[in-house]
Amino acid sequence: MDKKLVGRFCDLVRIPSPSGKERDVVLHLQKLLKKEGISSRIDGSAMKAESNTGNLIAKIGSGGPTILFTAHTDTVEDGKRMVNPIVKNGRISSDGKTILGSDDKAGVAALVEALIELNKMKNTPTVIAAFVTREETGFGGVRNLDIKEKVDYAFDVDGSEPPGQFINQALGCFCFEVQITGKEAHSARNPDKGASAIKAAGVIVSKLKFGRDSHGGTLNVGMISGGKVFNVVAGSATLSVEVRGYDQKTVDKKVAEVRSASDAACKLTGCSYRIVEVKGMKAPAFVTTDKKIIELARKSTAACGLRFSLLKLLASVQASELSSQGYTVLGLCKGGQGPHSTKESISVKELEQTKALIMEIVKQAKVSRKP
Repeated sequence: MDKKLVGRFCDLVRIPSPSGKERDVVLHLQKLLKKEGISSRIDGSAMKAESNTGNLIAKIGSGGPTILFTAHTDTVEDGKRMVNPIVKNGRISSDGKTILGSDDKAGVAALVEALIELNKMKNTPTVIAAFVTREETGFGGVRNLDIKEKVDYAFDVDGSEPPGQFINQALGCFCFEVQITGKEAHSARNPDKGASAIKAAGVIVSKLKFGRDSHGGTLNVGMISGGKVFNVVAGSATLSVEVRGYDQKTVDKKVAEVRSASDAACKLTGCSYRIVEVKGMKAPAFVTTDKKIIELARKSTAACGLRFSLLKLLASVQASELSSQGYTVLGLCKGGQGPHSTKESISVKELEQTKALIMEIVKQAKVSRKP
């Protein structure tokens, strides 16, 4: 067992870092890196990302190729109760009262330890490690990531599938509200004078096709709210809608379906509506077919004795945002089970494999670079 790596991970999960409040864990990481002789900086993304800190960016090595690794520092807990990690039979879990936070502090721990060891080696190519904020609430940190160097390859260390699996496709996501305006009236005296926004909302929902389509895209209405009291025709209602697709065309098509249903419902009920984007809840569709980064991932996985595969993910990921910024990127899965729940856990072996895989990617990139 890599006791140092396990200890590092346990130290990290004990530091509360809900989205937007990652400062304590970022300062902990910066202090740790400084102690190991690795310089780092906190970028200016805090205000734009709506966090109490910017992203922490560390850099080692020199020359090409330049490889960027990202891992997010935030978790889904509220930070009010400290995580108590328990290591037993080669597996790490919480005490069952909180999440564990292996999403994504397992990625953070593996990246930190890999960075420390790589820094001790000679002729290491340029490696940039970005410990980012706000992943769990809309990718705010990575969206405002300040990397000045030209990056050849990028790997987002996240995902609960076993190490050796790399995400090269992920769903784009767009969340918005359909805000419906009706006309209030007394529900007994003159209901015919009103226009029910709740009725319009019901008609919209009845016209939509929920769930997954044949291309993997999805549509969902997650919340409905509206009205004021029992005896008044509802003058307002809101539908909270999420659409996803593996390409922008699919996302746009599903938004158009919601517009069409809303047009028809409002024509029927005498209401009006508008569509309002939910801030921070949008991610581009993501597909990587670049042969060089896929081959680098394949060789590195084989060198670690792991089984390589590419993964089409039924979710949206941080790598999507990196891809939209022009990075050649893959998601590097770090394992774990039950993310975002009190049953969350990760094996020590998966932690060790993730660290080894990060290091091997750098070594393989160094071997393949031209003199």
